[in-house]
Amino acid sequence: GRMHVAGFLRFPDETTPTQLKGKVVGTTAELDSVLRTMPVAEVYFASSSLANGAEIQKAIKVCEAFGIPFALPASMFRLDRARPLGSHGVKDGYLHYQTVASRPVAMAFKRAFDILASGVALWLLAPLLLTVAVLIKLTSRGPLLFRQTRVGLHGRPFRMLKFRTMVVNAEELKAKLAAQNEMDGPVFKIARDPRITPLGRMLRRFSLDELPQFWNVLKGDMSLVG
Repeated sequence: GRMHVAGFLRFPDETTPTQLKGKVVGTTAELDSVLRTMPVAEVYFASSSLANGAEIQKAIKVCEAFGIPFALPASMFRLDRARPLGSHGVKDGYLHYQTVASRPVAMAFKRAFDILASGVALWLLAPLLLTVAVLIKLTSRGPLLFRQTRVGLHGRPFRMLKFRTMVVNAEELKAKLAAQNEMDGPVFKIARDPRITPLGRMLRRFSLDELPQFWNVLKGDMSLVG
């Protein structure tokens, strides 16, 4: 099918070409942040110059870390009519690589299951979702949902949804309660955390605060399988 160019990255010491039919979104050194913020299906390396070899190698490692397919020029020279012999030749002049094995049929079934299961769950649980939403609004001040950034497919971040179980100034209280932290490192946990509302404690006990994640599954941010 037809490809849509999401954007171009130039090499750090390269001037921006004027004939590009698309927007330059940064340099190859910024590939990591670009992949985190833009939906990209495949990365094409248009240069095969040895002068850019080190930058290309760094960018390849980023693609491998994200699991994003990438393509390298099949030849260092321009070929107008000649075509490579054997199975290594490709129609678009690029050799395509992927870090994770492609299983389109399995992925299609998995996505269909996610849509069906999450859709049915949201429909059946609608009365419960509405009841929890009303109780949260009646018992504490603040937003209905809590949005937490998580890393999804190909390292792309998304906003995971939960019912809010804490008071609105939870982050401010966290600093005051730091001395009571029972865990080492970035994990924060104390017994009977006062930041959790009485309703929130019950929601967490029965995992009801996780129910809005069915919407993330329906959108494709998360999967019920794997």
